Amino acid sequence: MHQAKILATRTWRHFMHDSLYRNSIFLMISTAMLAAFGFAFWTIAAHLYTTSQVGIATTLISATGLLSNLSLFGFNHSFVRFLPSEKDKKVLIDSGLTIVTVVAALLAVGFVSLIPRIAPDLDFIRRTPSLILALILYIVLAGQNNITDSIFLSYKATIYTFLADVAQCLVKISLPFLLVGYTDGGLFLAYATGTLADMVFSFSFLATKFNYTPRPTLNTEKIKKVLSFSVGNYFGDFLQSSPALIAPVIITAEVNPSTSAYYYLAMTIASLVFVIPRAITQSLFAEGSHTRHIVRRHIIRSIKLMGGLLIPLCTLLCLFGGIVLKIFGHQYSENGLVLLRLFTVSALFIAINYLGMTVLKIYLHTKAIVIINLLGALFIVFTTVLYASHSLRDTAYTWLIGQALMSIMFITYSAVRLRLLRISGC
Repeated sequence: MHQAKILATRTWRHFMHDSLYRNSIFLMISTAMLAAFGFAFWTIAAHLYTTSQVGIATTLISATGLLSNLSLFGFNHSFVRFLPSEKDKKVLIDSGLTIVTVVAALLAVGFVSLIPRIAPDLDFIRRTPSLILALILYIVLAGQNNITDSIFLSYKATIYTFLADVAQCLVKISLPFLLVGYTDGGLFLAYATGTLADMVFSFSFLATKFNYTPRPTLNTEKIKKVLSFSVGNYFGDFLQSSPALIAPVIITAEVNPSTSAYYYLAMTIASLVFVIPRAITQSLFAEGSHTRHIVRRHIIRSIKLMGGLLIPLCTLLCLFGGIVLKIFGHQYSENGLVLLRLFTVSALFIAINYLGMTVLKIYLHTKAIVIINLLGALFIVFTTVLYASHSLRDTAYTWLIGQALMSIMFITYSAVRLRLLRISGC
């Protein structure tokens, strides 16, 4: 027992001294923590607020989250890729942050002005100045939050992302109790204030640890340097995530909402497994951007870490997924178990796809990322339309096959164009 404890301590110290492993671990812990506190937040909300108030909050959070993502223009990728080699880092960061902030603010103002047309039930917001301000600030801050996370990742210092997320979670979980009597927007205010806390801590860390204070700047030379890379990855991200978002809509239209719920919940649970390759490849992206001459070594270490975590976790979820689904009800276990298993197996292909996208980003092959993700998205969406009315199992197979086809394309392209086997530094 004592020897096992010593071995575990040595292994943990090794992980913490290795930036690839350390940053991967902090990203995974942050994601898991946000998911856990998010579950707790909505559990509290369901007991303190009416169904209508919860519905208003989820609608606002979904809409504003989409707008904040639209404001990024791929700068979250560009910062990780270009900051390590950029001499004037501050000018590049200031320029990217300025664009994201201005675009986010314009999108927020546009959304508020269009509320009567696109969401009449939310028109009360326009009569409450504090809610208008909170909505605009949230969209801006959520966009900036993605950018500061990328800055920390580029510096291989994701511990500060983790600490800022801790602050966000603690604030977010406490405010629903305090704002329970504040109109129909109280729950959204609680959620938005958590993001404000995150940004306060993030900018504090940037100021104290990296001697950076933001200042509105627009250097067109710096922007032109990263623009094509930013926009390409912007569309690549959208195409990569769109099939999982579109499929429930197709199933609802072709079958019924209950069937869509089984699909959505199984995908949501499996998505927790997808966090592992996403976090590890984000760290790989940062490492490769700093030291491209030893990318192969980083790739091999990333594969070992992903395999060591994914294989046992996928095995456990395939064996005991029915028990997890029963937490939500017997019907979910009965109708969603096969889906969950197929989605879980797809995590192995998704790991290859994340790895392929990351390597192509390091070597600036942005067009290939867009084309492969476009082909994969078209296949999954088209076959989902064809098979949605047949059975849920068929739609899950289309997802699995689509991810496998994308893996083949990423491996083939990387082997032919990048000749990864000849990259030095093994």
